[in-house]
Amino acid sequence: MKVVTLLENDFEQECKRLADLVSSNYTPDLVVGILTGGGYVGKRIFNVLKAKSNVKYIEIRIERGGTEIKRKYNLKHILHSFPDFILNFLRIVEVHILEVLSKIRVPKRHSNISISEDIRTYLEEGQRRILIVDDCIDTGASLKCVLDYFKSEFRIKHDLKIAVITKAHRKPLVEVDYLLYKRVLIRFPWSFDTKDKKDLGKHSDKNN
Repeated sequence: MKVVTLLENDFEQECKRLADLVSSNYTPDLVVGILTGGGYVGKRIFNVLKAKSNVKYIEIRIERGGTEIKRKYNLKHILHSFPDFILNFLRIVEVHILEVLSKIRVPKRHSNISISEDIRTYLEEGQRRILIVDDCIDTGASLKCVLDYFKSEFRIKHDLKIAVITKAHRKPLVEVDYLLYKRVLIRFPWSFDTKDKKDLGKHSDKNN
């Protein structure tokens, strides 16, 4: 297992590569970005796809326990003081711990997902191809939460696909349809241990 840093042009290029992979055999009607990271990736995939088809875009938020703990204790400031090799080691240890814990107890996410009325109406009018996007899949709990929502919320059985840049865990709760890396940990521009952060633009829950 290794750690790769994707910043600026490298990140943009990988998002483009993932979008091209999706469009090679799938044309989504709706792209759903899971905030935070999935929003940045999802928006860029949407920008590529909208040049080829009439696709819509929304963002939803799933609270991740680990992220909230890091934010609460301001780990960002602490992590920035560590050299890269220590940060890489901590990332790998975190993944191994989460994999062990997921075998003991199935990880779950609880979220009140809400979408706008026009998107809801759109999804109730007929079967749609929905691409769910996140930056990384580890336990798969967040993606499973979103999948379960779209499967249970609408009477119509939509065609659901998942796209991520990397798959960190060996056996997540759900399988992905499109990915670029396996067992690679990626340090993204928004990651807590990224030292050289750049402005990637604001998230918006507005539909496009």
